[in-house]
Amino acid sequence: MRLRDVAAAVGLLASLSAATPASAQPRGTAPTPVETPRVHVVLPADLPPQTRARLAGSIRAHALELDVALEVVDAPAGFTPVLLLSELRIDAVWLVDGDQGWELYAVQRGARAVWRRGSSVEGLDATSIETLAAITTGLGLALQDGDVRGMDRVDPSTLEPEPEPEPEPKPEPEPEPEPEPAREPEPITPADRRPPVWLGVQYQGNTFADALPWQHGLGLGVAWRIRPRLALGLRYALVFTRTVSVAGVVFDIRRHPISAAASVHIPVGDRLDVRGGGAWTLDPLTRVVTGGAPVDGERRSRRWFSHLSAEAGVGVYVVPQVRLGVDVALDVLLTRADTVVVVGETTVRVTPARARVRAGLGVEVGLGKK
Repeated sequence: MRLRDVAAAVGLLASLSAATPASAQPRGTAPTPVETPRVHVVLPADLPPQTRARLAGSIRAHALELDVALEVVDAPAGFTPVLLLSELRIDAVWLVDGDQGWELYAVQRGARAVWRRGSSVEGLDATSIETLAAITTGLGLALQDGDVRGMDRVDPSTLEPEPEPEPEPKPEPEPEPEPEPAREPEPITPADRRPPVWLGVQYQGNTFADALPWQHGLGLGVAWRIRPRLALGLRYALVFTRTVSVAGVVFDIRRHPISAAASVHIPVGDRLDVRGGGAWTLDPLTRVVTGGAPVDGERRSRRWFSHLSAEAGVGVYVVPQVRLGVDVALDVLLTRADTVVVVGETTVRVTPARARVRAGLGVEVGLGKK
């Protein structure tokens, strides 16, 4: 508790004491003078009732032994420290439970001064109550006799109420950051919405050799568009069997090419696209002699050859899931695959062209959703 609170509470007690009227007397009798106690002992308001009663009783008992006029009161709750020392009209002892033990403040009416005395009393057990009551009564006796010694005088100016601190200004709210402009989503083109998996069927034909200028068949394929414009695929071509007659020997040529391909699709408007790509093909070729002059060796043989292809095409989407397309390609042989038939001392050879042209016309159907 601060010293200014001590002065304010004692000031309130003085006002109450001065305002207390004398006791009523019966009519026709002389008034009996009422002696107002000169010293008030002010106890903290937060003491437990039993402790307060024991402390007050002990103080009164010591005061009776020393013949000191004391009145024990409780500190008023909720007072405001605004009274000055000049308004104090009573002697008082104020008990304060400090951080290092009980402290006693004495207010002397005649000298208009305040003294403070510390003590080693801590807590309020039976021994502490007796010790504190003895100190309090002794201080009350000193005030009553006007002889206060052994206490520290307190500068009255320190009891002036401290000005209320000015409220800290509220920090100005930080300006809200300007919202970032919403990024416009990239436009979704029809090519981005097309299915990822495509199944295709195609009529295709190609040049082969001087003795067999044109072959044709049915191509089947599946493609997976790993990106809207990039596709990987596998293809199989069922080339129709062609019969060749050379130097009196008749034989069939049968092919079953298998290809791995990659292609890039470039949309042109909403319905058209152009694609280009390449493929690697493994092509088993089977030769079967079917007639003519007798031949030496086996009538049936198989050779394997491979080729690389550069491909280009254009397509139109009838609906987003159906594409009609035309493709052309240039096949370049990587290995030779001559077809050889020996008739006596004559060797009949059919040599495929090193570079061949291939063309196709077909339809693709898309599966799944993007």
